Amino acid sequence: MNMNRFKHAFGIGCVGLALSASLLAAAPKADIRSTAPDIELIVPADSPVRLRSSANGQARFLGQFVLSGRFTYGCTDDCQKPYRQQDMVLYLFPDDATVARLPHWRGFRRPDTIEIENSSKFATVAISRRTMRALEYGKLTQVSGYTSIVVDNFFTSVECDDSYASARFRAFATGAPDRTVKRTGGPGCG
Repeated sequence: MNMNRFKHAFGIGCVGLALSASLLAAAPKADIRSTAPDIELIVPADSPVRLRSSANGQARFLGQFVLSGRFTYGCTDDCQKPYRQQDMVLYLFPDDATVARLPHWRGFRRPDTIEIENSSKFATVAISRRTMRALEYGKLTQVSGYTSIVVDNFFTSVECDDSYASARFRAFATGAPDRTVKRTGGPGCG
């Protein structure tokens, strides 16, 4: 083998190896925190939120971000008719890409269901008065649809043997929401 070719090939190999090592070293890593014995919180490097506080299997975060996905809005517990606005609960089931970026607990499911606080503000804009009346009088148990919203105050916890997540509704991500809401569930179980 020609010595110049060897030096050239070896030099390229070293540069490639050095470049690979520097890229691996620069790759962002998840932040892992213990918040209680045997409970670890994982905050992905590309998470849209920053940890504010954590203790005893609970964690609160700073930062606004967009949640997109399917939602359900309605009465989920033992509500008495007529339902009141405070009886209604808004859940958002975010897309897989968002779920992958959200903080989660090692050994528990990722936050694929998020309870949205300040849901009456959401409902006032996203759900027609006629549909709201049907919900309030128990003619419907819930409505569902697809939305993109801006949220903050992300919170997650471990309760018993499952994880929980919530966030506060701030605004719709793309102006006025599509009022195409699917009416689901008649009286009784939906």
